[in-house]
Amino acid sequence: MNDTRKEGIQMKKRLGKTVVVAVAALSIASVGTASAKQGADDVGKGPKVDRPSKGQNGKGQNGKGPVKKGQQYNFRGTYVGEGLEAGQISVAVTNGNRWVKRSGLIGQTVVFDISTAMIKVADVNTDGSSDLSDVAVGDAVLVTARLPRLLPLTPPLKAWKLVDKTNPPIEDSPEAPETEIPG
Repeated sequence: MNDTRKEGIQMKKRLGKTVVVAVAALSIASVGTASAKQGADDVGKGPKVDRPSKGQNGKGQNGKGPVKKGQQYNFRGTYVGEGLEAGQISVAVTNGNRWVKRSGLIGQTVVFDISTAMIKVADVNTDGSSDLSDVAVGDAVLVTARLPRLLPLTPPLKAWKLVDKTNPPIEDSPEAPETEIPG
């Protein structure tokens, strides 16, 4: 009985070694198949080195437009005058949105570069154009700029819109018909 028992134990050992070798061979084969497939079909396999990920290819979320850089700052204040260089203005900031408040610029005079900014103001001096010459010192203004979130902000800050709140632009709306008073 000892002989049959020894043969049974030896057979179990051989069978166990065979199973271990078979599992190892299958796992090596599956790894080779997976890595070969990744080169042909990249869906769901992680980022490739030569393909830019989202945000680096000039498209935003879902590829629907450019990536926005920075935050919109809305500075409300009083127009102080033109800056040191052409195309620059100074504004005494009295209020603003949360980004202006967080940056600590309320109560300071800030210099803006408005060389490429859109200027919205009524034609006060009646020269036929609405430009910076229509904004007077002391006018309440709103300056909008897209700036980075990180501080410190270095002047001059590039503005993209200047709105004169004291002399707002006249909207081109159809005039209401005049009503005659009977009498």
